[in-house]
Amino acid sequence: EFPPILPRAGGKSPLRPSWKSCFVLAVLCSIVGLCVTVWKDWLEQHGVTTVDLMKYLSIPVVSTLFTYLHIWGALYMTFYPLEYLGCLQVPGTNAGCGWQGIVPNKAEKMARIAVELMTTRLIKVE
Repeated sequence: EFPPILPRAGGKSPLRPSWKSCFVLAVLCSIVGLCVTVWKDWLEQHGVTTVDLMKYLSIPVVSTLFTYLHIWGALYMTFYPLEYLGCLQVPGTNAGCGWQGIVPNKAEKMARIAVELMTTRLIKVE
């Protein structure tokens, strides 16, 4: 079974961040809180408004979430589904109105190449 996008608490891979990551997150949240409250006047004197600060801070958050979901989707599409899902598949290809994972689609070709390499170059069959 392919891993879920977010690990389930109490499941096979529970979501438990380390104490180091919790500490770093707490420090970063404290700094943001200080920038929005205590250091607000100083930042505005230097041309950085609270809106600008939130825009700058949202860039790594949004980028991280997008990248995580993008890579998860790419890995999922590499291995799943095992059978072609859709209609109008061109025989012998992955083309048509649907999708089959790249590895399952190429499994026969990869197996033939592996057997050929093993029997001709690695192992002497007698």
